[in-house]
Amino acid sequence: MKPLAIAVSAIALSATLSVFALASAFGASKAVTNHACTIVGTNNSEVIKGTAKADVICALGGNDTVYGLAGNDVIDGGTGNDKLFGGTGNDLIHGGSGTDSIDAGTGSNKCTKDSKESSSRSCSYVTALPKAPASVASPSPTATSGVSPSPSPTSTSGSTATPGPTTSPSPSPSASPSSSPASTPPPTAPASALTLDFETASNSQLIAFSGDTASIDAHPAGGVAGSMRAVKIIRGDQAASGTVFYSASGGVNLISSSAKTVSAKIYSPAAGIPVLLKLEDVSDASKFVETLATTTATGWQSLQFNFANPRAGTPAFDSNISYKKAVVFFNFGSTSSGAIYYLDQVVFDAAVETAPPVTNAYTVGALLWSDEFNGTGSINSSNWTARNCGHSSANGGGSCHNNEQQIYTPNAISLDGSGSAVITTEHLATPRSSGCLAWSSQCSFTSGRFDTQGKVSFQYGVLEARIKNPLGGANWPAFWFLGTNITESNVGWPASGEIDVMEGKSRSLTAGAIHWSNSGADAYDYADYSGTDFTSEYHVYKLYWLENYIAMFVDGNKILEETPQSLSRPGAWAFNHPFFVILNNAVSAPGGFAGTYDGWSSSQMKIDYVRHYQLNGIGQVFSN
Repeated sequence: MKPLAIAVSAIALSATLSVFALASAFGASKAVTNHACTIVGTNNSEVIKGTAKADVICALGGNDTVYGLAGNDVIDGGTGNDKLFGGTGNDLIHGGSGTDSIDAGTGSNKCTKDSKESSSRSCSYVTALPKAPASVASPSPTATSGVSPSPSPTSTSGSTATPGPTTSPSPSPSASPSSSPASTPPPTAPASALTLDFETASNSQLIAFSGDTASIDAHPAGGVAGSMRAVKIIRGDQAASGTVFYSASGGVNLISSSAKTVSAKIYSPAAGIPVLLKLEDVSDASKFVETLATTTATGWQSLQFNFANPRAGTPAFDSNISYKKAVVFFNFGSTSSGAIYYLDQVVFDAAVETAPPVTNAYTVGALLWSDEFNGTGSINSSNWTARNCGHSSANGGGSCHNNEQQIYTPNAISLDGSGSAVITTEHLATPRSSGCLAWSSQCSFTSGRFDTQGKVSFQYGVLEARIKNPLGGANWPAFWFLGTNITESNVGWPASGEIDVMEGKSRSLTAGAIHWSNSGADAYDYADYSGTDFTSEYHVYKLYWLENYIAMFVDGNKILEETPQSLSRPGAWAFNHPFFVILNNAVSAPGGFAGTYDGWSSSQMKIDYVRHYQLNGIGQVFSN
């Protein structure tokens, strides 16, 4: 490893190097087959995608996900716990060391397998694989891998310069989509894409100032996969306490006009912490650009810094400036000291790391959790709470909003004995005020709402429900999720994130949406889906959810796809932490979200099941 060295994207590496030569270049020995690699990874955990040609993919270190796609490929996982997907073609797959998952895909394939490998589909297992054929490097392999001046890189750690900031049967995945949904493939990494992995104990290029203390240290428990060390920063007691963590007079700019995003793995002791990232001209600190991101959880998380949205009152990105110095300010503007933060896996021009996943390689895996709503009587209280109003929240998010015209009552929720949970919404002959959620305090309907808050939560994977929507104007059924951190005093809503997989707007129209915080204000993206009767039969509503990626489907039709880069408004990506499930039927005000009441006396929303599966081997369930 090199002291605070830049780990260059695999694109910049000679594609014809042997894996042994690559191991030497990365400072690590690898017990792997001597392939002539055409696509190579790094020692970090990453997603590596082949081409339509015959590729030789060498993943090297880290816990990698490798897709061969088309062509007769050779895939070598190297060390680490890898997920190897052959795709189409006649492939040779070598898991290497570690506990690997192999899916050879279609074709006549050969794989090596030891006691640590698990596998599925189309592999003939052998004790050794043929040596990789000599091949030409594929042409475009992809692998993911105003403040006053901060101290110059020649400053001592005691510099006094201050930035001065302003202050049923066993369920299986539903048939649709039977093949993974299509998506735009990730872009090729820009030539300037650089990664800092800090895999050295040296801190010779760290410059802490205004009270910060900085070092390269081992990860705290639960660190970033494939990484051993990170920058450790103990927060100083000044509003401008910060740390220079990279500076170079040569090389390429850290960001460019075509890619102004930087991603980083951050360890924070709390959610809601503002993190300022500032990039400067090495020789003229008055030339800079800076932007803010906010932590969304306690512990490790991914943050995106979008320099297309600079901090208010500071200069915009200027393509004529050489940005070759990076400074981080944790808990920006605060004078509270002593908190410990970690910084790792900083990716400049980060289009590669945060691009949409290769969705034609999705694999829906094991069932992790479900409620099939069998039996009669009440819903399972180990999973659900039937509400009189909303969920718990730190900032009023639990108070039922939107001028809803119903009174929620647990008596409106039951199991029908045919495998469904039923929410019965009834029109009242005489309006009632007690428990009424309408702004007028006069409600003409009763209905039901239940959720898993405080009992079960989920992070990543596939979450789906099969639902028959209620018939009648103003019915507003929903299958949705909120971040469990909504109860934290410095988070609340919308910083917690909200995922609306299904909101019924009319008999033939539903919508999906995500919500996040734009400097405390609600920001959202949404999509409508129409063309069928959602009240006459059951339909499947599905969420595909991975780190930095969300997609929603109705009966296998993708209606919405989002990544941090695709958000229509600025704000931190708020979807990399656990969420809980909510099911309800509200009644909208006249002319509201779901239209106007049209005279019905009773209507029912029926939920056949809620299920959670792994997606590409990823997904977690948290109880209590």
